[in-house]
Amino acid sequence: MKHKFKKPFNFEGVEYTELEFNFEDLNGNDLVSVERELTATGNVVISLQTSQTACMLIAAKAAKVPSELIKALPINEASAVSMLAQHFLLGVE
Repeated sequence: MKHKFKKPFNFEGVEYTELEFNFEDLNGNDLVSVERELTATGNVVISLQTSQTACMLIAAKAAKVPSELIKALPINEASAVSMLAQHFLLGVE
């Protein structure tokens, strides 16, 4: 699934106009990895599916980009990307 940005976004010298998310390629190990990353940074998450931070990390994995890229997006784009992950995890179409 693609997400097209409202405006081009620059990250580390690369301009992005969209990102392709392949959530179907992820597996349980990716969830464990996200949970470990959150725990290591002091975040306590009860449900990965409802945590925006967790969903942003999952989206980064699905797009095969650094999580820092997703975190650096303008707030409206970061929120939209997070919602894509959340909807996938919850089975919302």
